[in-house]
Amino acid sequence: PNSETRDYLQQHREEFILNEDLIKFKYLLVDQTYSEMDKVNRLFQDGSRESLKELEDMALGFRNYSFNDSIWVKKSTLLERLTPVTALNEGQYLIPGRSWKLEDSLGVYLLHIKDVLRRGEQAPLTYVNPTIKQILRNQRKLAYIKKIEKELLDDAIQSNRLKINP
Repeated sequence: PNSETRDYLQQHREEFILNEDLIKFKYLLVDQTYSEMDKVNRLFQDGSRESLKELEDMALGFRNYSFNDSIWVKKSTLLERLTPVTALNEGQYLIPGRSWKLEDSLGVYLLHIKDVLRRGEQAPLTYVNPTIKQILRNQRKLAYIKKIEKELLDDAIQSNRLKINP
């Protein structure tokens, strides 16, 4: 995000209100029979850069995972990936700073919720930055088209190719 997108968000805050919950989280899914579950659990809970690197090195044994908890993701994405968390029970799990170990027929899930933004709150700049960039790009394009049109019109009037009758 640059100062132009920051300024745009400040001036148009009311246009960037969340219409769904956003979550920052990391998770992994392993089979219930995974042999190094204790080690994986310890590394996941530690959460240090070194621990996450070690987990990345073990990732071939995971059914699914995502350790990038620095980006905002729609709640629906979490609900798709972590089937034990549902619309009915999400309130007990989607708590910032909390970690969970959940199981279902697919396997064992380790989940850490870093942060939650609720519907109706201000959208974070990192989430709406691509949208704002597109808006600003479109505004520049429109301004350029208007400038070209004005120049063409002025040129046509000056060269007597266009006369405007009063």
